[in-house]
Amino acid sequence: DGRKYWVGESSEPPEREASRLPSKEKRKELVAAYLEQEQPIGVYRLLNKQTGRMLVGSSKNLDAMKRRLEFTLSMGSSYDKELQKDWKEHGEDSFEFEVLEQLPLRKGAYQDVDRELKELEDKWLEELQPYGERGYNKPKTKR
Repeated sequence: DGRKYWVGESSEPPEREASRLPSKEKRKELVAAYLEQEQPIGVYRLLNKQTGRMLVGSSKNLDAMKRRLEFTLSMGSSYDKELQKDWKEHGEDSFEFEVLEQLPLRKGAYQDVDRELKELEDKWLEELQPYGERGYNKPKTKR
C-alpha cells in the first residue's frame, strides 16, 4: 500500500495525518465563520515613497484590495501602465499601502454602503489630488 515509501514532514502515514484535519462539519463551521466576519471597508492609498505619487481608491474589502494590488503589480499585469512601470523601476519595497479612512458600519439600520463609499473616496480625491505628477489616478467625471 506504499506506507513504507511515505515521505513527508510527518513520520506518520497519510491516514493518521489526515485524522488530525478538521471534520467536514468543522470545516463548514470555519468557512461560515470566516464569511460572516466583517471586512474592513474604506478608502486606501498606495504611495510610491520614492516619488510621492499615489493611487487613491476605495474597496469593500481593504485587505483583499491590498493583496490584489500587490499580486497584479508583482505579476506585471496592472491595468495602470504608469504605476506598473514605477513598480518595476523602484521595486515593491518603495510602495506602501495605507488605509486612509474606514467606513463605519451601522448595525441594524439600512446603510447605502456604495453611495457612502463613493462620497468618502471623493472626499479623499479632492483633498489629495492624486492626478498627473502627484499620482496615478485619472480625473473623474462628475458622478
